[in-house]
Amino acid sequence: ALAYAYKFAPRWRANASMGTAFRVPTLEQVFGPYGDLKLAPESNKSRELGVSYTDAKRSFSAVMYRNDISNMISSSQTLSTCSAGAFCYYNVEQASIQGVTLSGTQRLGAYEMRASLDALDPVDSATGKTLSLRARKNLTLGVDRHVAAWQLSGELQAVGERFDNAANTIVLPGYARLNLTAATQLAKDWRLVMRIDNALDAQYQQVGQYATPGRTFFASLQWRPQ
Repeated sequence: ALAYAYKFAPRWRANASMGTAFRVPTLEQVFGPYGDLKLAPESNKSRELGVSYTDAKRSFSAVMYRNDISNMISSSQTLSTCSAGAFCYYNVEQASIQGVTLSGTQRLGAYEMRASLDALDPVDSATGKTLSLRARKNLTLGVDRHVAAWQLSGELQAVGERFDNAANTIVLPGYARLNLTAATQLAKDWRLVMRIDNALDAQYQQVGQYATPGRTFFASLQWRPQ
């Protein structure tokens, strides 16, 4: 990988990078019930251009990127070439994923606002079809605030519709989730974190015919010696 950044004005910075990557299939992807003994390693070339702005109250960044992938490791509900009879791993001979990510933060009094939008074009280069299970648009909105000894956070995640198969004939609808978090420092080394995921109990599927959890609650006691 090669990367370079240049501060061309106060609070403004531009950056560029390019690189290559290589990924070997896991043992599960080769020998597991959904695996394929002929699965080839995946390699890719990536390029990225970006610009960012930061001051005491706000920040903003815009990033354009493109990844060209050879033998991309994927899975498909409709493939039946593995022992499981469905959801088999396979290689997409040539794929490209290009897009833009816009993100920013803004402080308004006691509130810290944040937002991120990812718009991408994931394509099977051989067929021209959209890569399965990849939404073209993802939006995240969040707000954080300190109240007494507590840090409170709310986050809205919105995901656009996706195709559930490589042929692009099965559509999974878009969905939105609201997540809430509360955390406090109990002592010097101890921190309590509580989180409600999918607070509005939205019904959705990330993969066809696979249920996802409804409203869930997590609580953790963290020890971080200082």
